[in-house]
Amino acid sequence: MTKSKTTTRKKEDQLLEARQEGLRNAENSSIRPHGKLWEMDVFSWYKPNIHVLANTIHAFPFPVIWVANSSDIIEAIEEEETICSHLHAVLAFDNSKFVMDFPMNKGIKNVAGTNSVEHTLALINGLKQKNTILLFSASDENWQEEKLYFDVFLTQHK
Repeated sequence: MTKSKTTTRKKEDQLLEARQEGLRNAENSSIRPHGKLWEMDVFSWYKPNIHVLANTIHAFPFPVIWVANSSDIIEAIEEEETICSHLHAVLAFDNSKFVMDFPMNKGIKNVAGTNSVEHTLALINGLKQKNTILLFSASDENWQEEKLYFDVFLTQHK
């Protein structure tokens, strides 16, 4: 094989690899529907764009139970505090001392924090109600592990 063919092949391989990585990232950063759980519509979103996430919460037709890492919750509410009126509950899975002081929490009926996804998901049973959205998001360095916990939770309870 000539040097120019080898160079062209390497560039093609690099482009293919970059495209595959881009598709994997797009798949992980898009909202995903999971159907119904306890009469709630369930969605997950990994590594969300906070601005788009806040707009999506606004667009949901029902109140939202949002399970997320605390930094995403704070950032989204700081970006768009009017989402509070759309949130039935906010549950942080990475901070057992998570609190939201007024005026940040205005309109949110339930705010809680735990130190694990498993413990946070256990709280959902007490908050479930018909015509509600369950939104799980994660964007910290452990998001893939947290996704796995959520997927197992859905499998066990559907």
